[in-house]
Amino acid sequence: MLAQSTPVLVLDEPTNHLDLRHQLRLMAETGRTAVAALHDLNLAMEADQVVLMTEVLAPAEVE
Repeated sequence: MLAQSTPVLVLDEPTNHLDLRHQLRLMAETGRTAVAALHDLNLAMEADQVVLMTEVLAPAEVE
């Protein structure tokens, strides 16, 4: 359980070191909007909206 009960969470690698099944479970249980920096594209593709950023290219939205 997260300590704060804010409507929006800003997270950096919130599910690092978890397998995909547990990552999805944790993200589903929050019940809140989350803005997360992720390196795991499998988890990112489960999101409602993704913004992909690289060092070379400008951000691109992926639906």
